Amino acid sequence: MPKCPSCNTEYDNPNGICPNCSSSSEAEFKYDKEAFLMSVPDDMEANIIESLLQSYDIPLLKKYRKSGGYMKIYMGMSNFGIDLYVPSRLLEKAKELTKDQVYDEVVEAEEDMTKLEDDYNRKRRVRTWILLLLFFIPGIAGALISFVYLIMRFIVG
Repeated sequence: MPKCPSCNTEYDNPNGICPNCSSSSEAEFKYDKEAFLMSVPDDMEANIIESLLQSYDIPLLKKYRKSGGYMKIYMGMSNFGIDLYVPSRLLEKAKELTKDQVYDEVVEAEEDMTKLEDDYNRKRRVRTWILLLLFFIPGIAGALISFVYLIMRFIVG
C-alpha cells in the first residue's frame, strides 16, 4: 500500500492523492533527479544497501560499471562494481543511513586489478616468447643443417 510522502499515511487511492493531507505523491517524485550515493563492489553489497534503503522508503537505482550489466545477464554476476543512486532530495538521509558502509576500496581494488592484469599480460608474453624459441629454434637449426648437407652433397657430388 502506498504511503504519503508528506504525512506518511497509508492510503489506497488510485489517483495518488492523500485523503489525510490532500498532497499528491506524484508531484513530489516527478521532477527529482538521481544523485550518486556510493559505489559497491558486487551485487551482494548492492542488495544489502538496497534493502536498508527500502526499509526507509528510499528508492535506489543501480548502474553497473563498464559492461557489468551484460555480464550480470550473461554470467549472473559482474566484477566491475555497481554505482548506486538515490533521488537527490533523499541523498543526505541515504548518506546518513549508509555512513558505515562507504566503499572507497572499490577504486583502490580497480587500480590493483589493472596492475595485476598488466603483470599477468607481461608474464604471458614472456612465456609465449620462451615457448616460441624452444620450438622454433631447433626446427630452424635442423632446416639449416639439412640445407647445408644438401649443398655439400651437391657440390661434392
